[in-house]
Amino acid sequence: MLVRETNSIYPPLEAVDKLINTIAGTELAFEQLNKSIRSLEDQIFELDKEDANMLSAYYEGLDPKLVKLVNDNYCRWETILETNFSQSFLEGGVKSISAYPLYDRFKNLITKELSIISAFKFENLLFIGSGPFPITAILLHQLTGKKVDCLEREQCAADISNAILEKLGFSEMIKVYVGDGCTFDVCKYDVVLKALLAKPKQGILKNIRSMNDRALVLCRTSFGLRQLVYEGAPSRSLHGYIAVNHQLASYNDTISTLLLISKKQFTDSVNLQWLNKLGDKEKLKLIEMMNLVISRDNNNGFLTPIDEDHPYIQVLERDISLGIKHLLVIESEDKYLGQLIINHSYVDTYKHRAEISTLMLDESVRGKEISLLITHKLIEKCLALDIRFLTLTVRAGSAVELLWKYMGFETYGHLPCYSQVNDQKYAGVYMYKDVDTLRDSLLRKLESMYR
Repeated sequence: MLVRETNSIYPPLEAVDKLINTIAGTELAFEQLNKSIRSLEDQIFELDKEDANMLSAYYEGLDPKLVKLVNDNYCRWETILETNFSQSFLEGGVKSISAYPLYDRFKNLITKELSIISAFKFENLLFIGSGPFPITAILLHQLTGKKVDCLEREQCAADISNAILEKLGFSEMIKVYVGDGCTFDVCKYDVVLKALLAKPKQGILKNIRSMNDRALVLCRTSFGLRQLVYEGAPSRSLHGYIAVNHQLASYNDTISTLLLISKKQFTDSVNLQWLNKLGDKEKLKLIEMMNLVISRDNNNGFLTPIDEDHPYIQVLERDISLGIKHLLVIESEDKYLGQLIINHSYVDTYKHRAEISTLMLDESVRGKEISLLITHKLIEKCLALDIRFLTLTVRAGSAVELLWKYMGFETYGHLPCYSQVNDQKYAGVYMYKDVDTLRDSLLRKLESMYR
């Protein structure tokens, strides 16, 4: 039996320790398991108000094997809960689905999930991992009035669900199919909701993306101590997707949800354009984006927010009008998400080269996909202006250095005191690339981008 030795720690976490040991220990009868699970949930909810760093350190210190045992027993508890309620409902022991012990929790969850896709039009919904009691599908139908298909891998659970739907009169609006989420045809669906217990997570998401990269995906997950009850979605399982919105579990909730769109869909939805001038509207959007990045990252030359009177903005506006600076903006839904600036020499013998002086990206668009699109626009601009060589300087060891290395830029020098934040000094590196070679490298990367 794998258990955790309880040491002297913060008292509420001692209680969590004891419950973990109980749930992960000898297989419990359902009544005892139900009592222990409910107590663990209550402890987790109460800890929401405690220091997040302390809770994170506690969770990270747990043996992953112990956490898996708790996850597995929580899954067993929820499956038994659903099965028992389904049988009682079918036999007439309970008259309403609202008597399901977790009914209010799921209604609150699905209401929040629908709120994060409210801006989108959709007709066809698929719920993967519906279990023996399709409460999510029922509430999705009741709250939207739309048809809902379900996918369940166990024939027995699907049969119970279909019997419940027939008794409720929903059999025409909600269908439960038996199949594998890694191979099921998802082409016709606008929205796919993946249950937390639906596995393998990575295989299911890969299947959705490869068959239908236009679908919105609601991926249920968990964070913090709630990972004791539900395994979260590891970052590797989200390959090929960008989380564009989310709902987070609050008190008395266990499940969070990410709204995912494929990276291909995302890059198709953003607009990259070179600005001919920096008008008032463009200034405001640029400053808003910059200040958001500045607030999260001191690697861009600024330590405090800027406004339209800042010399950076005034010089940028002047130099764009003179044609010696070129500003590329990344825009989505009338909001700037990033910028790239190149400085083109106005001296005759240097006009064959330019310096990349600024690259700023909001966290939502960082990644190789958007970087490849930016590089594509950069190459187009260089060829139009007959720029043959590009140079840049970045902080050594930064993510930006790694990005430009990925794009093929080479280091040709070092600067020991490139930047300084308070008393901390940072080294820098000089990098360069000829445009023709950069173009060849980009074409190869674009060919493999969505394989």
